[in-house]
Amino acid sequence: MKTIEQRYPDRIKVGLPNECWEWQASKNKDGYGQVWIEQKLVRTHRLSYHLAHPDWLIDSEEQVLHKCDNPPCCNPNHLFPGTQLDNIRDRDKKNRQARQKGESCGRAKLTELEVWKVFEMKSSGLSGREIARQTGMSNQHISRILTKKAWNHLHCKEALE
Repeated sequence: MKTIEQRYPDRIKVGLPNECWEWQASKNKDGYGQVWIEQKLVRTHRLSYHLAHPDWLIDSEEQVLHKCDNPPCCNPNHLFPGTQLDNIRDRDKKNRQARQKGESCGRAKLTELEVWKVFEMKSSGLSGREIARQTGMSNQHISRILTKKAWNHLHCKEALE
């Protein structure tokens, strides 16, 4: 029976050193390659990093991040270890957030026009409580809008003045 080191390369489409080497077998719902090793499901980019850096253990608490942001990529030149915070910072630096804002958010109950109306009401002198009463929204939601904790992507500074 072949070892994982012997089986593994057969499942990667290896290219040039600067190209992504994509896993060609089983992938999870997010597109990451996966393989069973000793009754444990392991992501293949972690295995690839371990094979290139044997001192780094597959079951390490550290994550393995992609420079290329390509989940099936197993090219060790595209991989580097890091913490969850490193992964978040890398995502943010590359502007990969999948957050939807405003009306495009599936949970949105207001339109941008309605939010602008809240700011207009505030600038006309109404209190947050009165805006909530007139619009039928909760005090808390009006407060979140006015303090830019909700709908903060709208540039409403001039509406508050």
